[in-house]
Amino acid sequence: MKRVFNAYSMFLALLIAGLFPLFWAALFIFGKGSGFSRMLRIGAIYFDTEILVVFTLVMAPAALFCLYRALSRRSKEQARPGLSALCGFCTFQATLFLALYLIFAAPWTAIRNTDWGEAVRKLGQGSETISPPSDEDLQYPELPLQDQDPYAWSVYDLQGNEISFSQFKNKAVFMNFWATWCGFCTLEFPNIQRLYDALKEEPGVAFILLSPEEPEIVREWAAKQEYTFPIYTIPREKLPSAFTPNGLPTTFLLAPDGRVAFTHSGFAAWDGQKTQQFLRALAAPPDAPPSSDAALPGAS
Repeated sequence: MKRVFNAYSMFLALLIAGLFPLFWAALFIFGKGSGFSRMLRIGAIYFDTEILVVFTLVMAPAALFCLYRALSRRSKEQARPGLSALCGFCTFQATLFLALYLIFAAPWTAIRNTDWGEAVRKLGQGSETISPPSDEDLQYPELPLQDQDPYAWSVYDLQGNEISFSQFKNKAVFMNFWATWCGFCTLEFPNIQRLYDALKEEPGVAFILLSPEEPEIVREWAAKQEYTFPIYTIPREKLPSAFTPNGLPTTFLLAPDGRVAFTHSGFAAWDGQKTQQFLRALAAPPDAPPSSDAALPGAS
């Protein structure tokens, strides 16, 4: 196993040391713009100075430490304490970063459909324009557009029971998207619990803490916690497009008719009076007289 790691770390170091100078050289020779706005497109591969800086800062330490470690072993120099651990950490970090980029950010469809001979020829000719990639990856809806029922989908409780979203019709809904691996998600759970404690007796307010993870993972995590707010799961592919979060955590506040009244992406404090008043006002019937507890935030 040690030999495999040594071979892999050396391969990664040589790959980084060989490719990154080429990318930087290509950017400055063939790229357009200046400074951090300088950019280059080769077929479906598009990058700019900012992207290369991030990649270099993450990947270069792995190359440097692995090469230094290899040279030390070759010269039979006495190993310095912590060098192997540092090399291993940097190698793992670089590998993880590269894997995440290749899985989630690389335009594989466009790369497969690129005529690379033509792309290299245009690069050599110094094409003056940088055009965006093909629209092949854009997922347009089928036409004609259909009216979508905001309640025509389901979530699943921790016992695996399917719960129709229509169960929450005519209620103001606090819906928070989260995951067990999301640090900011779990950081805001204590204040969500306090919000839930303050409003759980309100008949017109419902809470949905929704994770796209496997039910077993969420159930195992929840069993170790003391939170009492309702937790549900849903397969990512079954999530309606109207409620697809851009990141985690993301919170939707839904009106009783299913419309999205408010959306927030990122960590927030939800247990303040402003949020409580807004949810009470959102849940109140249209003809209900305003009360001091349910007054809209900012109302005089």
